[in-house]
Amino acid sequence: MAEPVTILGAGLAGCEAAWQLANRGIPVTLWEMKPDKMTPAHHSPLLGELVCSNSLRSDQLENAVGLLKEELRRLNSLILRCADTHRVAAGGALAVDRMAFSQAITEAIQGHPNITLQSGEVKALPEEGQVIVATGPLTADDLAQDIARRFPAGGYLHFYDAAAPLVTFESIDMDSAWFASRYDKGTADYINCPLTQEEYLAFCAQLKKVPLEQQEHQLREVIAMTQLEPVQSRLIGNLSKGYRQRVGLAQAILGYPPILILDEPTVGLDPKQIIEVRSLIHNLAKEHTVILSSHILSEVQAVCDQIIILHHGKLLANDTPEGLEEQLGGRRLLLTAKGDKEQVEQILSRTSGVQSAQLTQDGELTHGTLQLEGEDPRETLFFAFAQAGLPLLDFHLDETSLEQIFLGLTQEQPPVPDKPSRLRWRRKAAEPVAVVSADEAKEVPDESDL
Repeated sequence: MAEPVTILGAGLAGCEAAWQLANRGIPVTLWEMKPDKMTPAHHSPLLGELVCSNSLRSDQLENAVGLLKEELRRLNSLILRCADTHRVAAGGALAVDRMAFSQAITEAIQGHPNITLQSGEVKALPEEGQVIVATGPLTADDLAQDIARRFPAGGYLHFYDAAAPLVTFESIDMDSAWFASRYDKGTADYINCPLTQEEYLAFCAQLKKVPLEQQEHQLREVIAMTQLEPVQSRLIGNLSKGYRQRVGLAQAILGYPPILILDEPTVGLDPKQIIEVRSLIHNLAKEHTVILSSHILSEVQAVCDQIIILHHGKLLANDTPEGLEEQLGGRRLLLTAKGDKEQVEQILSRTSGVQSAQLTQDGELTHGTLQLEGEDPRETLFFAFAQAGLPLLDFHLDETSLEQIFLGLTQEQPPVPDKPSRLRWRRKAAEPVAVVSADEAKEVPDESDL
């Protein structure tokens, strides 16, 4: 006879594990602390209770989540069978009637001859036999402490979960809300509730748990910072793209996080709006570390000052723009002086900071390309030419663009298929950081595809 297995926790994972083992002739003892002990998240004594959402995410075969569901169906999954039986309209997602779904799971578990369902709190892991722990984020304190003591190096248990607020249909004003599909996929099964900019930011402040006594002050401050006062009471859907970008920045600032991550903050904006957003980023960088994601290298160059270049997963450079210029052959100074080539050459030979020079004579003009190293020699050269009576008609640094720097550093590397090059800018705390992809920006998948 197969060795019995003890499973702690009769949520989705625990019930599925019990079902699969039992169908293979393995006796299972399934422990569930409900109804003897309930948590604030529990509302039902039933097994397989969905406490965060009635959505099991995407059901589309084009993504990993949907493909996994199909694989589970072919393995006679209890959870998927019950979900399919009691699904509700949700576009491309698999959503269920919570109570009917849990009831079906409970009846299946209770009716299986190889599963013994035990009710009560387990305070410590069994010392003998095969044990599956499937208690998840709602693990009771005593059991959590017993598990944690077996891993002294860690000290803590970490759960990754989500929480979704629930509202009743009766509380929604359908004169202003409307039904639509989710991400324009499937049927119109979702209620869309339009918010003004002011309402949306207040909602974000509560989600971020900004203390109630601080919310009004913070809202006024971020609205003023992002210059949203003229559209404060307008629906977000009716705002221009520039203003919608500002609303996104405002919600990111709420709560005053130490790090801000901005993804393509100026995409689709007109030149005036781009200047305004860049100015805002500079101001934010005084109090925050800003991570800027953009594939527009000129924008990155206009905002950030420390560069890390990664190519095919390898670190190629970590330096300032000036330092990277030197890696690519050093800084260059271009000049045109009115005078003989020999006179210009004499001045350059005496000037510290000029490593070498290429000079050409064109009539009474001398053109020069100077390779620089060390200190900036421009001030010294200016006064030296003035003292020699040689007018400088053109005198400027040959600045290398970020595009040239990036290409110069990456083109020498052997290509690796299907792996995008990435360029990272990094600054000290309270300064902008940029993350830039050299490839074309990919369409961001919607939530149901994740």
